[in-house]
Amino acid sequence: MLTEYQIELIHREIDGEMYVDGGVTGNILYGGRLSEKETLAAVWATRYPDIPMPATRFWVIFNNQLLPPPQVTQPNWPAVVSRSLEMGTRASTLTAMRHLYSISEIARIKHGVEIEIRVVAIPGDWLPPKPGVFVEETMNNLADLGERMGADPASWRTDPP
Repeated sequence: MLTEYQIELIHREIDGEMYVDGGVTGNILYGGRLSEKETLAAVWATRYPDIPMPATRFWVIFNNQLLPPPQVTQPNWPAVVSRSLEMGTRASTLTAMRHLYSISEIARIKHGVEIEIRVVAIPGDWLPPKPGVFVEETMNNLADLGERMGADPASWRTDPP
């Protein structure tokens, strides 16, 4: 059962717009469920056959490590389910990222469209300064790390994870 605080973290209103965490069902909203003929590149090519599609860029900020650090999971249902949801969410997001790269490659081959994808994630060697969930020192450390990485072009990868 979600606590009131956890529910608050799942959705947020910013400037009158609702932002929602999709979890395992859709962490990246990029049109992955569209057929190829419904993609932006295909629709553009149909509507504007004589005009090249403008450059397109996706910026994906993965607020986690791409590969989870190993951990011992206690042999009880809450711990097993929690770890399973964590792993499922991470795997779903990585699959969506790879799918986005594939869709972009298809657009390049079929329509001559250049789509750039930039991905940034918490480095695999990062360790929280204090254990626990939503610990202020750890959250501040992550915020500082995110600012530094977001500003550093070398932090953004262009190859599929």
